[in-house]
Amino acid sequence: MDCSHLAECIQSIESTQDRYVECQMPQCLKSCDTRRIIAVEENKKRYTLQNSGDVIAVYRVDGQMIASADRVKCDNMIVDVTSLLAVLVELKGTNLRHALSQIENTYNNVSLMLKRYRLYGRIVTSARTNVPNLKTDPQYMRIQKAFMKHGGNLRTRTNGISECVDELNG
Repeated sequence: MDCSHLAECIQSIESTQDRYVECQMPQCLKSCDTRRIIAVEENKKRYTLQNSGDVIAVYRVDGQMIASADRVKCDNMIVDVTSLLAVLVELKGTNLRHALSQIENTYNNVSLMLKRYRLYGRIVTSARTNVPNLKTDPQYMRIQKAFMKHGGNLRTRTNGISECVDELNG
């Protein structure tokens, strides 16, 4: 992973519950605050998380946290340091197989640093995506099982996903 300061950054936010953290790699940290609506968007695909006052950090993964062009990675990571949950988000066009690889590789890069967190994977695809029967797809099942070990899950939807922190909390 290119950003070697992620664990320190998250630990700093956790310990202070401060939304004005000075990260060693500030280009990774897109925002950190208690805003009510957290949204990441790309090419008309959108993931929205409704917040009830938790301190939430949004990280740019692709091109910042993991800058290496030869490694696949998801677009964003949303970390709720209050509720101890993290959401890996991939906003994808039509290549669902590639999106699964991006989520899986990012999960493999951050899961040890976030071992106390419930981890979720979210893939938003375009309406044109030919979605296979994921329940029988070995790659999907392997990734889903990994997220479930961390108390979360993997979901895919077309065009957008909107959910609440409270829903993810159980």
